[in-house]
Amino acid sequence: MPLEDVIDVGQANAMLENLPAVERVRWAYSTFRTRMVSTTSGGETSAILPHLIGASVHYSPAIIFVDIGYFNKDTHSMIEWLAAKGYDIRTYHPAKKATDIDKANPLWWLDPTTEESKAIINTIKNEPLERAFTEFHPNAWLRGIMRWETPERQNAPFVEFSGGLYRINPIVDWTREQAATYIGQHSLHANPKHYDVTKGQNQNLECGILEAGLH
Repeated sequence: MPLEDVIDVGQANAMLENLPAVERVRWAYSTFRTRMVSTTSGGETSAILPHLIGASVHYSPAIIFVDIGYFNKDTHSMIEWLAAKGYDIRTYHPAKKATDIDKANPLWWLDPTTEESKAIINTIKNEPLERAFTEFHPNAWLRGIMRWETPERQNAPFVEFSGGLYRINPIVDWTREQAATYIGQHSLHANPKHYDVTKGQNQNLECGILEAGLH
């Protein structure tokens, strides 16, 4: 059976709509088992999904972190915190260093929507993630995105099939307040100083990675 036929996405979304996030993760695990990966940007709420997965199924999939070369120390501190908690962080780097990119295109980050900037974002984000997915060959990608984060995510579903795998978003309907409450209740690390140059100066652009974005 082709992978895209394993799940009726419409039925799955209708079912997941009425379940709490814990049960959504359990559904994902029962469906895909160890053929799942997750991703992290080291952002403000990046501790939520690894904790939720662990609390739901007592299993930690590989968590891919693409270190684009432009993150601040607070973001690296989040990644270090996740690793210290025992999560399986797998770090991937772009083929080009930030210093080399900046020498050739010193102001590319001022407007990530230009063709020049999109090519750079492809180099520092898409290529490393595609490399990671080639190595892991997952059937499902667990993501911690939420609809309030960017305009492009406002209609994001709980599950979709795209790019040859299922993208599962168990907390996509959470509000910012729900996320903050979860972080506080479980004493999780937060990173409000996270800054991603690929999301623009106001940080409300989609981050341009494989049509969806790391989170």
